[in-house]
Amino acid sequence: MNWLMSYNYARARKYGADFSLVSWLINQVSDDTHSELQFDKLWNCVSFSCTNADGAGCCRFKMIGYSNGLAYWDRDEIPCTPEKQLQRIVKACELADVSLKQLQNWLKTAKHGDLLYGKNAVKYDLIGTALSFISRLDIVKSSRTKMRCNEACTVVIQASDALEIDPETSTPSDLRQAVRNKWS
Repeated sequence: MNWLMSYNYARARKYGADFSLVSWLINQVSDDTHSELQFDKLWNCVSFSCTNADGAGCCRFKMIGYSNGLAYWDRDEIPCTPEKQLQRIVKACELADVSLKQLQNWLKTAKHGDLLYGKNAVKYDLIGTALSFISRLDIVKSSRTKMRCNEACTVVIQASDALEIDPETSTPSDLRQAVRNKWS
């Protein structure tokens, strides 16, 4: 089992989350402002996404405890076989520029907050997020070589399953809805 973790910014603010200008701007077009794909216990419940918020600025793996639970995050189940999960892990490794062996070794000692990514990991699309995704003005097209969080999560899910969503034009809320439509 995998889980799509969707950060609900407005609800998180009600429960005490700090203000974030980027999250506030994204929240103008999407109820959810961030997407993470969490893998099962076989993979130490590691999460994968693409973000600028934690300093990575790229696709990365991260140990996240989701300590605020449903106050901040919506959690949607994505069923999978071990084979499908491995296909997703391999795709996430490719985007984060780490080998499967590097990930397995890192998971042996990784603790809450730790990040894993390589120097050639796919970068976060900050300009595309600001000027095309958030504004919807189509001033600048999203980058073909960079990604947003929901885009990276969608591509990883689509490595093993068809999902009716365009990674390049969707929002985090669109991804959550597509997952719910397929598996709920």
